[in-house]
Amino acid sequence: MTKKKDLVHCFDCNQICCRTTVVEVEAPKSTRDYSDLLFYLYHCDTELVIAKNGKKKEWYVEFMSPCKFLVEGRCAIYEHRPLVCREYDMDSCERNRAKSFTYIRSPEEFFDYLEKKGPGKMYRKLRKTHLPPGGYPFRGPSTAANAVRTRVNRSEC
Repeated sequence: MTKKKDLVHCFDCNQICCRTTVVEVEAPKSTRDYSDLLFYLYHCDTELVIAKNGKKKEWYVEFMSPCKFLVEGRCAIYEHRPLVCREYDMDSCERNRAKSFTYIRSPEEFFDYLEKKGPGKMYRKLRKTHLPPGGYPFRGPSTAANAVRTRVNRSEC
């Protein structure tokens, strides 16, 4: 159990829960599951997060989409915020529950992860059916998690 003094405080992590929307998904098992995760990575400002705590792995899709009521690091509607915000605290924060995280920010990183840690059969199947010859036609991994980014073109991440 983590001691209160060892917990990451909201202001120490840049209020990441207010700057992203995170949806837990079931651990992938089928070709369809893996294909769906790959689909999410085809979109800008999206990443997969695998939180590991002992042998247990929790899978999340994280959308970099800040709350429109986060103003200068503070909630502009704090007294009227939704229940999900009211119930969220440092003890329930995944950054305080998990021992380690794996962040997958691009289709290339997803294939690298599968090659190293996923089922070999699934890696080979997806590589054959989902990876264009010569790789993907864009400039590498998304930098969605970076605090500052210059977007040259709306079609680029």
